[in-house]
Amino acid sequence: MRRLLPGALLTAAVVTGVAFTSVPAVAGPAVSPAVLAQPVVVATGLNNPRQLSVSDADLLVAEAGSGGAECGADGCLGTTGSVALIKQAYWARSAAPTRVVTGLLSAAAPDGGFAVGSDGVAAGTLGRVFVAMTYAPPDLIPEPLPGEQAGKLLVGYLNRVRVVADVSSVEIGQDPDEQGVDSNPYAVLSLPGRQLVADAAGNTIIEVRNGQPRVFAVLPNHDGHQSVPTSLAVGRDGTIYVGELNGENPGTARVLKLSPTGELIGHVDGFTTITGVAVGQDGTLHVSELFGGGEDGPPGQVSTVRPDGSRSSRAVPFPAGLALDAGGHLYVSAWSIADADGTELGASNGSEVSPPGQVWRLS
Repeated sequence: MRRLLPGALLTAAVVTGVAFTSVPAVAGPAVSPAVLAQPVVVATGLNNPRQLSVSDADLLVAEAGSGGAECGADGCLGTTGSVALIKQAYWARSAAPTRVVTGLLSAAAPDGGFAVGSDGVAAGTLGRVFVAMTYAPPDLIPEPLPGEQAGKLLVGYLNRVRVVADVSSVEIGQDPDEQGVDSNPYAVLSLPGRQLVADAAGNTIIEVRNGQPRVFAVLPNHDGHQSVPTSLAVGRDGTIYVGELNGENPGTARVLKLSPTGELIGHVDGFTTITGVAVGQDGTLHVSELFGGGEDGPPGQVSTVRPDGSRSSRAVPFPAGLALDAGGHLYVSAWSIADADGTELGASNGSEVSPPGQVWRLS
C-alpha cells in the first residue's frame, strides 16, 4: 500500500510520508512573503497547521502539534496537538492562535516540525468541533499519552473531547481497497447528520452516522500510484470533492468528484501532491499542491480552476488546508510543516529554518 504516512506515529513524518531524515531540500536563501504574491498573514505561531474550516466569520485550524518529550529514534510524542480559532478571520492580521481544543496526540521531529496527529478539522453544529486523528498502533503509544485518540474521529465541545467513531477500524477490519491494511484518517467534512473522513493510507472515504463508521467510497489507483485522499470539500449541489496526494510525480494528482452517495462521477486532473481543496459558490476550484511550483523558492502553490477551465497559481510554501468564507475570501495553511518556532528545512547549502506555521489569505 502507498502510505501517506507510516502506520505508526513514531515513524510518521508529514503528509507526504517522507521520513524525518529525508525532508526535501530547499536550496538557496529563504523567500520572503513579498516574493510570494504578498498574501495577508492572518495568523502566525501555529504548530504544523493543516486543514481549515470556516465557522461563521471565524476560522478553525487543525494543528498537528509539535510532538513532545517522549522521544525515540524516529520522533517525539506528546499532547501538543490542538485546534486553533481565528476570530473574525477577514480582519485578523498576524493574530496569535486561540486554542479551543487542546491535549491532542502529536508526533514530530525533535525540533517540533513535520508533525502528525490532529490533521483534520471541521466545524459542526451547536459549537461542536470535529477532529480527524492519525492512526498508530496503541502499543506504540506509551502511557499516559492518550493512545485511544489514534485513528479516531473526535469531537470537542464545551472544553471536553470525546471519541465519536473509530475510523481506522474499517480499514483494519475490512481492508476495503484490498491493498494491505494501513490507515491514516487525515481530513474531515461535517455534513447534515453525518461526517465524512478521508482515510489517506486506506484510499477510502469513511462515512460516520451516529458514531458508526462505514465505507462511503473506495478510491481507485491511477498513474501507477494509489489515490491517497488528503482533503474534502462539498459543492452547492452536494457533490463531494476529494483531493488526492497520489504519487509525488508532477501532474498526476486529481480532484475527484463523488455523488452525495459516494459514486465517482468525475475528476479534475493535472495537479501535484494535493493537500487541500475548496470550492466556491460558482464552482471555482482551489487546490493546494504541497510540492507544486517552487521554481524560485520553497515548494508549494495554490492553483485555481475556474468554471471555464482557465487556471492560475500562486506560490505558497508547503501549503495544506484551504477554506473559503461567506465572502469568497480564500485562506490557506502556509508553512504547514513548521511549528511555532519554525523548523529546519534541510537545505543543501546549510541549515535553514522556516518561518512558523501560518494561515494566509490569498484573496
